[in-house]
Amino acid sequence: MTLQILNRLSRINLLQAGIIIVPIFIGLMIGAACLLVPYDMVLFGIIGVAGLFIMSIRPEIGILAIVAITSNLINPDKLPLVKAGPISFHIPDLILVFLLFMVVFNIQNSKDKHFVHTPLDTPVILFCIASFISVIIAVLNPSSGINFILRRYRPIMYYWIFFVVTNLVVKKRQLLLLIYGLIIIAVMASVLMFAQVIFPSMDIIASRSQSLITAGQSFTGIERLYFQGDRIIYVLLLIVLTSFITKGNMLPAWLEFGLIGIIGVGEFFTFQRNYWLTIVVMVALLFAMLSRDGRNRFFQWITSCVLLFFIAINIPGFPVQYLDAAVDRITRGIELDTLAQDTSTQYRVNETRYAFQTIQEKPFTGIGLGNYYRPAFPNEAPWNNETNLRWYIHNSYLWVWIDMGLIGIIPFVWFYAAAVIRSLKRWRKVGDSRLRAFVLGSTLGVLGQSISNFVAPNFIQSWVLAIFPLVIGMNEVILRSELHTKDER
Repeated sequence: MTLQILNRLSRINLLQAGIIIVPIFIGLMIGAACLLVPYDMVLFGIIGVAGLFIMSIRPEIGILAIVAITSNLINPDKLPLVKAGPISFHIPDLILVFLLFMVVFNIQNSKDKHFVHTPLDTPVILFCIASFISVIIAVLNPSSGINFILRRYRPIMYYWIFFVVTNLVVKKRQLLLLIYGLIIIAVMASVLMFAQVIFPSMDIIASRSQSLITAGQSFTGIERLYFQGDRIIYVLLLIVLTSFITKGNMLPAWLEFGLIGIIGVGEFFTFQRNYWLTIVVMVALLFAMLSRDGRNRFFQWITSCVLLFFIAINIPGFPVQYLDAAVDRITRGIELDTLAQDTSTQYRVNETRYAFQTIQEKPFTGIGLGNYYRPAFPNEAPWNNETNLRWYIHNSYLWVWIDMGLIGIIPFVWFYAAAVIRSLKRWRKVGDSRLRAFVLGSTLGVLGQSISNFVAPNFIQSWVLAIFPLVIGMNEVILRSELHTKDER
């Protein structure tokens, strides 16, 4: 008995000593680090370690961090870079690598976990392999420096987030946290975008702006904002709208109605005709898929919106010039005579002509990521990186075909087509109304962007493209877990 008491006392003493010694040791290490490196790097290291610990427990937090940074809610230029020789890593790059490492670690070190297969794995893997081959082709015969090629590869790397979602997001609470987190990010993006438009002299978000010009006509006092978060706004607008119309109950109906207005304002200020038109098409498709009760609810919502709109435009001080510019952009801007004279349209026509010429020369493997596929146009200076866009094309599908050939474009189209078809066929079978609304709304968002990407390369251009494989991966998790199981209580 005496020995047992002594053992317990010794354990208590060791625990108390540890509680005192460990913080002292950590403090000494931090102090020593501050003497060797700048204090801001020490702070970054502490935050980084804490972040990795949190993400190891709740990987969905890391996924939301990637979306927030890549959508430019947080200016990536203000965040530190981690350099490894000639390669530099941004914070979301490191988060993605860490989450992918978690997938591999869990599979290798847990008997209960294995790689989660989905019908979309094959096209994603084939596309990622094709993109890596394209990098090798470009490096062996570059049109510009290797760093430029790697910068073109960075956005494509985010297609790997699909596997992060399908393997690390396994519980409904994780899915719901992602859904509500994405809604918050979209609302913040819309609010900050509106604030940037109202206060253009302030550096509120990482964006660029220029005077709005539609088919040669300039609108005085109206700035067109180019903001990467507009892709998030596009997808989440359709998700929240779908939840509201189909009674998905993601949030109370009054709050969903208000959020549609807030996110819709952000969508309006993009002044992207392809966004506006494809959203209208997706809303029409949603209407066709609704039941009779759903259509009645849809008409009630439309009526309320029309009434609120007419009330708003009659309020003194309403910025009518923005509305006039939008109407002109939609009406006169899409007339055939206007498009025929529009320099932007002619620019795209010339891009397409040279694209097909390049594809005919190297249809199978492409010319390599970021390599030039056309000569400089008259308004471009080949030595100026800001105007030298001989590697850029406004069509995502031609972009992939030019750079990666058939080995890239086939899995690329396969991935998006299969994702849309699978979800449209199965969304009604999802038991949870919130997840069912998410599957349908996000699928409409991806489908609308699939059309829009014929004139705006959002599937390939910028790292904010992570939102697309992310929501597709979430849909696969929902379809897998919800079709044959009851809701978690």
